[in-house]
Amino acid sequence: MLPLAGASVFDPARPIVRCLVCGDDKLYIQKDFNQKLGFLIVGVGAVLVPWTYGLSLAVCALADYILYHLLPSITVCYICASRYRAHPLNPDHLPYELVTAQTYEARSLTWRRLNGGDADLRLT
Repeated sequence: MLPLAGASVFDPARPIVRCLVCGDDKLYIQKDFNQKLGFLIVGVGAVLVPWTYGLSLAVCALADYILYHLLPSITVCYICASRYRAHPLNPDHLPYELVTAQTYEARSLTWRRLNGGDADLRLT
């Protein structure tokens, strides 16, 4: 079990400022949706294109639009991939940026190597 690095700054009523697991402040916002399920929906829509004359992709796009507006956003750590669901969003955190993720990739790999591999941490 990993010790909580930011436990001293934890307040469930306030937005997350630092990751409670790794202690880093590199956080981003994303929709709380299972990406594998999203790929499955798009894949099924793409497979059905010859029989639906492309309507299946339109249905997938509509489903994606509806889910995007219905699902809540969560805070995720760039370094250890911890997810924070039951906290208000910090307005200083931006959506996921690939350039930022690549900037902190070495730090993330080092943290994972030192703390037991590819543990996918999900905090509620």
